[in-house]
Amino acid sequence: AAINRRAIDELVQLAHPDIEWRPYLAKLAGEDTVYRGHEGLRLYFREISEAWDRFQVEVDEYRDLGRHVVNVGRLRATGRGSGLEVEERLAWLHTLAPGAGRGRYLLHEAFPSMAEALDAARSRGASPTNVELTQELFAAITRQDSARLLELTDPEVEWRSFFALGE
Repeated sequence: AAINRRAIDELVQLAHPDIEWRPYLAKLAGEDTVYRGHEGLRLYFREISEAWDRFQVEVDEYRDLGRHVVNVGRLRATGRGSGLEVEERLAWLHTLAPGAGRGRYLLHEAFPSMAEALDAARSRGASPTNVELTQELFAAITRQDSARLLELTDPEVEWRSFFALGE
């Protein structure tokens, strides 16, 4: 990935001119730091290079939510002067501007969990994925929550009992 190679020019090409980059390590330090625009993105990676000998992101899973993408993985870093080792399981929310092609990457924000990143995506208008809807549907069935089951399904759905399959 461009982040692991510190290929800043590649990231800038992907980024919208108004990109907001909200890093997790700043959150850990209790800061609400936001890097804005292409110059902000360049500044962020200069600061990363100055502070960390190693800064690596590994992504295990991606969730496509339309204009939003949530991924989950691990951040590993080693402090330049201190030797401090950081390893955190994280989720990242990426928001894309409408349209096609490069230059649409509008927001990067890190979260401590997939659930928090998905909540943030939903608060910005993302629709749940088919996987999430299916998980919620089965949870409603397990809880025998018929009201929630009806909320999740089309009014025209045709229900067939498993026990009637042989008939």
